[in-house]
Order: sequence, then C-alpha cells, then structure tokens
Amino acid sequence: MKKRLVLIAVSIVILVILWRQTGWRELGRVCRGLDPVWFGAALLMFFPQTLLSGARWAWIVRYWQPLSVRKATEQVLASSALNVILPSKMGDVAKGAWLDRGEGSGGLRIGLSLGLFEKGLDTAALGVLMLLATACAPPIK
Repeated sequence: MKKRLVLIAVSIVILVILWRQTGWRELGRVCRGLDPVWFGAALLMFFPQTLLSGARWAWIVRYWQPLSVRKATEQVLASSALNVILPSKMGDVAKGAWLDRGEGSGGLRIGLSLGLFEKGLDTAALGVLMLLATACAPPIK
C-alpha cells in the first residue's frame, strides 16, 4: 500500500510539472477548441486499442511470465507515459524491465528483448499496411 501511495504521489508531481510547463491558459484554450464528437470518437478508439495492446503484451510474455490482461495493460499505460519523456519509444522497450525477475522469468535481458521484439512487430505491421496501401492506391497520372 505504501509503495502504491509513493507511485501515486510521483505521478501527481510529474503531472503538475508537465501542466506547469504547458500553461493552464493554453491547455484551456485547446480544450475549448476540441470538437466533442471527434474527441469522443478518439476516446472510443483509445480504450480498445490500449486493451488490445495489453492483450498483445500478455501474449508476447506469456512463456516467461504469465500476465493478466489488466496487469499487461497497466504496463502498456505506464510505458506510454514514459514515452513522453524518453527518446524514441524507449518507454515501450522499458516495459520489459517491469516483468518479475524471479525464477524462470528470464530476467532483465529477456524482458528488454521482448520489448524490442514487440517494437519490431509494430514496425513490421506498419510496413505491411504501407505496402497494402501502396498496392491499393490508384496509379499516379
């Protein structure tokens, strides 16, 4: 319980620092300019996408450490927060460091390797989508 309170306090401090750097007036101006329909649509897509990312992470690490989709989704959300301050999507790679380092889990090296493997899968999937889009695109005249 004490550890969770410390984590919540650190999260609040980071949010306050980020919000102070952004500025309340600017944040309010941007929020007032949001189209509620598009913002709602974005939120409706965000939640399933995050859950699917958590399910994929649980599937990737299942041999080394069985994770519930909830726990895997927590790691995905934490890694997304790290992506804000770390360069080049390193937060996604770092989520492998949060795996349990107990007996048979593979340790830190395996965890980070799994994070890199997941980023490789992302890159491959984007490449396939780009190839499909190119193949389906009308010819340029």
